[in-house]
Amino acid sequence: MTNYSQINPSEIFTLEIPGVKIIVIPTFPSMASSSQTNHSEYLLLIFPVPKNTRLNNISNL
Repeated sequence: MTNYSQINPSEIFTLEIPGVKIIVIPTFPSMASSSQTNHSEYLLLIFPVPKNTRLNNISNL
């Protein structure tokens, strides 16, 4: 299980296209399994954005 308190906010990416906001948060396997795998994992959050609305930051969600 990922400890989200250890994620660096500068590693969170947001992409906004008309009608959709996408937030990409990198996650990492636990220390026990990290030696067995060598890949990155990402959590994608996809939100519909109503027309004529602009989201400036994640706190508006």
